Amino acid sequence: MAGNNMVWQPQVVEEMLRYYKEKIQAEGRQFIFKEVHYEECAKKINEKSHTKFTSRQVYHKFHKLKAQWKVIMEAKNLNGANFDDVEKRFLYDETEVVQMNNVSINIYLLLLYCSLCM
Repeated sequence: MAGNNMVWQPQVVEEMLRYYKEKIQAEGRQFIFKEVHYEECAKKINEKSHTKFTSRQVYHKFHKLKAQWKVIMEAKNLNGANFDDVEKRFLYDETEVVQMNNVSINIYLLLLYCSLCM
């Protein structure tokens, strides 16, 4: 452990996700997580894995994983996206790559323009 950063081992992340999955299955998809749930999750993780995660660390890890999952699902839903199970990466057809590059260039030009206006 370096400073306040704790290393999230894969089995600990799996335990955290299992907790949230069971909670959602029991309460329904519209269930809203509150501080008490992050505390309960941290307590379960710490008891099982002999760690010292706080509810705040659990909260941030959960939301980081949620944001990463959103990006993955957006990439998966693009036209022409195929997932290569062997290489564990997305493959896109040429048209989609050109469209993604055009969007990236437009965002870059917009940011450049905004920085020049300041």
